[in-house]
Amino acid sequence: MLDRSIKPSPTGRIKFIQPKIETFVLDNSLAVYFNKKETLPIIQINILIPSGSIYDPKGKEGLSKLTSTLLEEGADGLSGFEISDKLELLGSILNITSNKEFTTISLLSLAENFEKSLQLISKIILKPTFADEDFERQKLKLITKKIFS
Repeated sequence: MLDRSIKPSPTGRIKFIQPKIETFVLDNSLAVYFNKKETLPIIQINILIPSGSIYDPKGKEGLSKLTSTLLEEGADGLSGFEISDKLELLGSILNITSNKEFTTISLLSLAENFEKSLQLISKIILKPTFADEDFERQKLKLITKKIFS
């Protein structure tokens, strides 16, 4: 029987190989950093936009958070639900967050569906809807959260 009160002793050294980070710059001056793992059939992309709360104008605190939540509400004629459903069918996961320094758009996708998933997040980045009703709903949620936190 296993005695959980006794700490197990090490079985040997852990061999850690730091991944090689490669980089290149696109024609639009966007820096791309990546590492490739041939053994995994997935692709993860993280887009960091310097637009966190430290950039919010005085008197408009919460603007970056509000903007990041609105990005998931719809784009290029698709509702947020439609985008979410399409990504789910592709086996992809989208996460959009905003913190102090950055708004981050993360996509985890099966390699075979990466191009289709990337097309969807491109719509979110390039053609967000920012509908008035979504704006008012998300704004109220943030105000309510601030009042009750």
